[in-house]
Amino acid sequence: MSRGKRIFGRSILAGATLIAMGGLAQAQETLKIGLLASLEGPFAAPGQDGMRGADLALKEKNGMAGGKKIEFVKVSSDATPDKAVNSTRKAVEQDNHRFLIPISVRVPVSSFMTTQEGAATKGAFSVYIATGRVVGETSDITKQTIPFTVADVEKAKDGFFTYDFDLLTDFATNRVAVGVYDEVSHDTGYARVDLYTVTN
Repeated sequence: MSRGKRIFGRSILAGATLIAMGGLAQAQETLKIGLLASLEGPFAAPGQDGMRGADLALKEKNGMAGGKKIEFVKVSSDATPDKAVNSTRKAVEQDNHRFLIPISVRVPVSSFMTTQEGAATKGAFSVYIATGRVVGETSDITKQTIPFTVADVEKAKDGFFTYDFDLLTDFATNRVAVGVYDEVSHDTGYARVDLYTVTN
């Protein structure tokens, strides 16, 4: 750690990790999966065939996948974009399923700069968090600023600052994005994780 401007490799998050502990699939015993098909209008017949195909595939697996019971939430559309978005939003809001997912952001302490304030050497970084949904919506951005001292750096486990939080979400939220901003150097970094592809 040093005073003055430093050049980082790629970004603050080069070498950082963003971990969704277990992801959505592990957050519950029964995993609800939304199925959207054109069950109205001129494409209703193919849409119904698709639903029957999904039911058959699930039946062949005894209603299970990855050790979890699977339940389909069927949503009808008429093959128009507006109807598809509205139907998906209604299904999400009507069922109101929520999950708590623990997420950990680890950033190397060597990525940050410090400044001298009297006898004290200090630094600070801000963490910005937002989520995205399958229907294309993005959440508001949450921000928290974390100040630190040299003593905090010395206590940092394995040379990383770790920022843990619990993400309250629903089955339509499929990604989380985290930005980290060094309040001293003004350098930034960004990472994103797709919740449905996370593994332990």
